[in-house]
Amino acid sequence: MQMFAYLSQPIFEVQIIGLVLLSCLLVAIDTLEGLPPALRYGINAVDTLCVYVFAIEFFLRWWSAGRFQLRYLAKPLVSIDAVVVILPLILSGLLPIWDMGVMMGIFP
Repeated sequence: MQMFAYLSQPIFEVQIIGLVLLSCLLVAIDTLEGLPPALRYGINAVDTLCVYVFAIEFFLRWWSAGRFQLRYLAKPLVSIDAVVVILPLILSGLLPIWDMGVMMGIFP
């Protein structure tokens, strides 16, 4: 429970909110045309790092709230967090496989 109390401190919450805003800003900048490839690569790298920080924070909260009990996921805001955190992790693992399948002619 000490971990959950630490993760619920206002300073930690503000830092996570700042990271969310940074991630949103990076996604918005990434949509601009004519960005140099190096800048686009840097933006994607920082955004990926943000996703991993969000995932670590989510799983630490889930673990500290009750050792990965499913009832913690029943809360509406936690359910949104779960989708937002887990979906990019799944897609980052599946999309390279999909791209390989397209290159090999397995997938259309």
